[in-house]
Parts: sequence; structure tokens; C-alpha cells
Amino acid sequence: MRRACAMGMAVWVWSAGVAAARAETTAKDLVPMEVLGLVTCKGLNKTADRIDPVQPTEQFWTTDKQVVSIVRFQHVLKQHAVRWRWYGPDGKLYVESADLPVTPTGKYHRLFYGTHRVLVAGERAMLYTGQWKVVVYLNGAVAATGSFTLAVPRSAP
Repeated sequence: MRRACAMGMAVWVWSAGVAAARAETTAKDLVPMEVLGLVTCKGLNKTADRIDPVQPTEQFWTTDKQVVSIVRFQHVLKQHAVRWRWYGPDGKLYVESADLPVTPTGKYHRLFYGTHRVLVAGERAMLYTGQWKVVVYLNGAVAATGSFTLAVPRSAP
């Protein structure tokens, strides 16, 4: 697992299926890598072989701790670089990750998870309410996009 922190954000890159990869020596060369999708959620549930979203949603509140983006890749054989760009409601770049290695060991992974988050409550992000956009790049090309709404919670009557 790889973790990097800067400016109120954190990044995790996690791989799964290393043991299964040994049994798939010829099939892995024939199946192309693909992006299975992007999910936004409020947290992560990490186990030895996978990362699952906690409270997947596209609606977040300024009182939420964070917005997490998870991207799943399938059939990753060689090294790639993944990068997140988060755009605020004004369309301007709010924050961007560095290029992060996918399969830094260069070994085959049946599934590979990449995550990135933006902290919200008590941070600068809570000032930018409205529709946000998340764009994930793989080797410089758009691999997945997602959006979510950040709003101020209504007080109870």
C-alpha cells in the first residue's frame, strides 16, 4: 500500500490478486487492462485483497469529514501513472494529485484500486458548495470522471 499526504488530501494505491496472478500466466497477456469505474463515498473499508466504499453517494455536506474517490482497474500488467484532478463548482482546479504509480512492482494484478480524497469539514473545500467534478487520468489520458454535490446541511426546525 502507498500513502501520500499533502494539503489536506491523502492518496492510497492498493493492489489485489497477486497470488491469483501466478496461476494466470497466459490469460493475463491476452486480456486488456480496463477501468471498471469511479465511485465517490464518505470513507473506505480496506481488507487484504480489496477496498470497498463506505456510504457511496454523490451528495456530501460541508460537515462531512471528506469526499473519497475510488477507481478500480482490472487486468493491470505493466506500470502506469494515475492522477486525480478535483474541480470546484466554479470549474476551476481545486487540487490535483501527483502522478502515482499503478503496479509499482510491474507484476500482474487482476484488480487494482486507486483512491484519493479531499478533506472537507474545517478545510477550505467547505467554502465551495455546489457541483464538483473529479477527473482521473491514466498515463495522461482521461480514464474516469465523476461528480458530486457539496452543500450546507439544513438545520432541523
